[in-house]
Amino acid sequence: MKPLLPFALLLLLLSTCRPSPPPPERIAYHIKEVLLLGTYEYTYRDIIYIEDPNWLARLFKVDHPLLFSIVYHIQAGIDLSTLTITRHPTDPGHLIITHEPARILSIDADERAIHEYFGAPNTYPHPRLLEEINRRKPAVEQLAISQGLLEKAQTRGHLLVEEFLREAGYTTIEWHIESGGPEG
Repeated sequence: MKPLLPFALLLLLLSTCRPSPPPPERIAYHIKEVLLLGTYEYTYRDIIYIEDPNWLARLFKVDHPLLFSIVYHIQAGIDLSTLTITRHPTDPGHLIITHEPARILSIDADERAIHEYFGAPNTYPHPRLLEEINRRKPAVEQLAISQGLLEKAQTRGHLLVEEFLREAGYTTIEWHIESGGPEG
């Protein structure tokens, strides 16, 4: 019975010890596997009005204006392939993470949500509709950026990565954005 007591105490001590966190290189490798972390999405509705009389309508001075509503989905996030993770020189539980700023990852018009309010008979889908949708994408993107989409995506991305790193045993995470100074 006595030889089992030290072994049992050793097992008890080992089970209560917290393992050291994995090295930052291994963490960075697993995070970069995700590549793009889309963390925030906005949905915008836009109205498109097209005055496009055909040659016959122009001949008879009859035009058929077209009115559509479009839904855009804009997703922003962090490109995790740009992440660099280093351990703080004096504190092994402190990580310093550097990455590029959040950016727009995609902007798409939902074709299923296109609604035609009025138009010429047999013109749907109108040939200029896709051209007009694509022409308006930069303006919709700028609107989303001006309303804070990138900041929200970056904040949410930081929270997701921090949660993962805290589960791995790190206590302090310091963020640096490549185009600026430290954050969070």
